Amino acid sequence: MTATAATAADAIRARLLVHRELPPPAVRRQLRENANLPQEDIAKAVGVTRGCISHWEAGIREPKGQLLDRYVEVLQALREAA
Repeated sequence: MTATAATAADAIRARLLVHRELPPPAVRRQLRENANLPQEDIAKAVGVTRGCISHWEAGIREPKGQLLDRYVEVLQALREAA
């Protein structure tokens, strides 16, 4: 496997790992509520609107790209704080 192929494969593995770490919508909401945080606080931390968080918690939409990375990091911090 060439270095470029290995780098590409590693990038895909990293994306898949982030997707696996994203909990189901109901768990996302529960993590936030357990921390007594409003959607606005999570939105500010991730860099999106409150409406985005609402849609992500309802399962209407899913975060992508860098927003997915930041949202997963926030959810992991909420999980660790619990």
